[in-house]
Amino acid sequence: MLESQPEALKAGLKGKVPAKNVSALLTKLSETKIERKLMKLFDGKMKISGEQLRAIRAHFGDDVEGIKEHPYRLLEIKDMTFGPVESFGRELGVKYDDVERIRCILQYALDIISSRGHSCYPEWELAELAAKIGNKERSAEEFLST
Repeated sequence: MLESQPEALKAGLKGKVPAKNVSALLTKLSETKIERKLMKLFDGKMKISGEQLRAIRAHFGDDVEGIKEHPYRLLEIKDMTFGPVESFGRELGVKYDDVERIRCILQYALDIISSRGHSCYPEWELAELAAKIGNKERSAEEFLST
C-alpha cells in the first residue's frame, strides 16, 4: 500500500500525523524504491556496501536498466574495484571483447595510474596494466589496437 497507493496513505494519516511528516515519508519511500531496485539487481551477484549503494544511486539515479546494459560503468564510482564488477558483468552475460568493458578497463587503469601521481604514462605500460586488470583475456597488443 505504501508504494502502490500513496494517496490512500495520505488520507489514512490525515489529522493523525502532520502533513510534512507524511510528505517526508513519501519522499523517503520514493528514494528507497530505487535503492530496493538496485539491491534486487545486485542480489547474489555482487556485494555492495550501503555507502556504495548510495553512491551508485547518486551517480546513476534510477537508471537500473543502464547499469544492466553497461555494468562496467560501475567502475566510475569511487572505491569500486574491478573484481566484483567483473564478476557482476560476467554474471549479466557481458562478453570479454565488449567495447564498453574494454573502455572501462582502460579508464580504470588510467585512474590507478593517476592515483599514483602520474600525469604521463607510456602507452605500452598502460596496455599491459589493462591486460593484467582484465585477467589477460586480451593481450597488451589487443588493448593497443582497440
